[in-house]
Formats: sequence, C-alpha cells, structure tokens
Amino acid sequence: MVSVAVHQLLSGAIPEWINSEKVLTLIAEAVNRLCIAGKMKSPLEIGNLIEEMNGRQLLQSYNIKTHRTTILTFAAAGKALPTNPFSNIILINSLFGSLENFVAEAQARFSQPDATTPRPSFKKAGKRPRKPDYRYAYWDRVSKQELNRERNARRAVLRELIRATPKLKRGDLRNGAGRTAYLFLLRYDEAWLDKVLPRTCRKSIINSLSPVQTKVRDESLAKHIYQRHEELLDSRFVGRISKRRLLHGSPGESNPAKLQSLPLAREALSDCVESWHEWRVRHIELLAQRTQESARESPFQANQDDIERLNAEELHNLKRRIGKWLKRHGH
Repeated sequence: MVSVAVHQLLSGAIPEWINSEKVLTLIAEAVNRLCIAGKMKSPLEIGNLIEEMNGRQLLQSYNIKTHRTTILTFAAAGKALPTNPFSNIILINSLFGSLENFVAEAQARFSQPDATTPRPSFKKAGKRPRKPDYRYAYWDRVSKQELNRERNARRAVLRELIRATPKLKRGDLRNGAGRTAYLFLLRYDEAWLDKVLPRTCRKSIINSLSPVQTKVRDESLAKHIYQRHEELLDSRFVGRISKRRLLHGSPGESNPAKLQSLPLAREALSDCVESWHEWRVRHIELLAQRTQESARESPFQANQDDIERLNAEELHNLKRRIGKWLKRHGH
C-alpha cells in the first residue's frame, strides 16, 4: 500500500492546490474524529495508533523507529509535517485509508466556493434597525385638532405638578407622577417644555466647594508648589521641573485641570515650571559645579549669565564636553 502511494505521489496524483497548510487541516480534523469515535483519548496517541495499524516491522523498514512516531503528534496537532516523506504517506494512509480517499476529501473540503469564508455563526451581527415606537403610533395618525386637544390636556397636568412642586426637575418626572404627560410633551411639544421646565445640570456634591473652602485650597496648593520647587532645587534635581513634579503629593495631583480656576496656584505654576531652555541652563550649571568640586582644576565655569547667552546647539555641545570631562576623570 505504501509503495502504491509513493508511485501515485511521484506521478502527480495529488493536485498542486493541496498545500501543506490544507494537509495539516485535514489531518487535524481526522484526528479529532478518531478522538470523538473513542479510538484515541487524545491526539498525542496518534503514534501508538499508527504502530498498531501498520506494525512495527513496516515502520522500521521505512526508517520510522518507535521513538520517531512521536513526531507525528505535531502533525496531528496541526503544527508541522514530518520531514520523512514515508512518515507523511503512512500517516495519510492510516487516517484516510488511501491516497485517493485523501484527495477526495480534500476536494470536498476545499473546492466549495465558501469553504474559506467564516461560518455564519462567526459573522459579526449588524446593528438591529430601530423599531417604531408603538406607544405613539396612534397620535401620529390622528388629526391636528385632536392632537392639539391632547397637548393642551397634558400641558394642564404638567402646570398643576409645577404649581404643587416648585422645585420640580425633569428627573422627577421620568419615573414619578406625570410621567405620561412628560413623555408626550417631550415628543410633541418640546419647545413649550423647554420654556416651562428647562433642563438643569446639577452640580456634583463632591466637587462643589464654598468660596472660603476654595480660597483655603488655593493658598495651600500655592504653598505646596513653592515648597516643592525649593526641595527640587536643594536636592540638585537634574530633571526638568515640570507641572507633574510640582503637584506630586498635593490634592491637585489627581485633577490638574481644576487648577485653572485657582489664581494663586496658577500663578505659582507659571513661576516654578521650567522651560526646556531654563532646564538646559540649570543642568549645565549643575555639571559645571561637579567639575569645580573635584580635586582637579576644572576648565568650566558655572557662570549663569554666560550660559544663558548660548543657543540650543551651543548648550548641547557644552553639555557633551562637560560630560566627557567628568567621565574621563572618573566622575
């Protein structure tokens, strides 16, 4: 049987469109069918099954040793085909019976036009079209005189509710008394409803502070920003002093946008936040101070006025020269 399959394979019995990927797909499906039928407990037992079906002597005659049958488990899992061509032929014959059955199943599996398209259950469902609101289907069909009569009746109901409850909000009408009148007017008389009962945005209880509380918070934030700035300068911080570093550990760290409404904190940030040019100048001053603190004579002077006159390219070159000097002298 194996020699017949080899002859068919050399004579071109397998079509060219059956590539290795499709062969692995068919093998994995056949192994799953064997597992479902109860002939194997898992795909890892494919080597033992092939040895029982063909015999150890046949496998050894084609240089397929017992320990080599474990390679067939990779093909059964759909990962890779064995390098030995006889292993592939024996695998196909064991799973499909013959090479003709394998080609027939491949044609039935992949020759269909929609075989490569996803299954209908895996297609993404489109958005369901909105159905008409049957609650108002009657009022959409009535005459204009009858609709105006119903509108006036619903207006009277809502006026009575507003007179009885001076602090009435729209949210109170959605699930309370007057819900039917409110929904009707919201659909057919929204302009009158906006005039009589306008929309209101309630302030959050958490974020709403009194003027005194706002002033105290503004002063505390400004004090924190100046203290944080002094701490960073005293510690010779080499990074740029940014807004995030100044607000670290403060109440305004979680919501920096709120600081725009606090004048003292906004002024403190504008005074303490460094620009990129200011940071480069301060960084070079710190490097020059390190050279002067060393035991060797430093060729660099930490003169702020001279450093501030330099442009971006000159600052970059000066920083490189100072860094090379420090590295050369073991700093």
